[in-house]
Amino acid sequence: MGTDSVASNNNLNMIKEMFLCALLPKGLHNDASVVSERDILKMATVNGYKAQGREDSGAIKAGYKADLCVLNIESEHMYPQTDMINNLVYAADGADVVLTMADGKVLYKDGEFTTIDIEKVKSTVNAAASRIISEVKKNG
Repeated sequence: MGTDSVASNNNLNMIKEMFLCALLPKGLHNDASVVSERDILKMATVNGYKAQGREDSGAIKAGYKADLCVLNIESEHMYPQTDMINNLVYAADGADVVLTMADGKVLYKDGEFTTIDIEKVKSTVNAAASRIISEVKKNG
């Protein structure tokens, strides 16, 4: 499971991907048990590492890469808190993410990107898109 890129998906929200991955097969097969929430979580996490041949990731374990995503679980939509994996798959939202780490390096914390200038990225992307659209219109 993955988001591929904005060129083919329009959204890079893995939480939304988990939700869709959980619902679509259930509707297709008219069977709520066709895929479990735990299977969905594995698809979104450890299975991606395995597909890449990475054996040092996908778990919180000594010697493993510290790739983490921390969510605010205190939002109203995350209650009741009787099954947090179910809540993650069906109720969580990308806006609930408060921290991400890759190989132990904090990339996002409390609404701020820590390694990039997001405003510069947005400006660069918009300028590139405008140039491409202009070129396409010019060359028909």
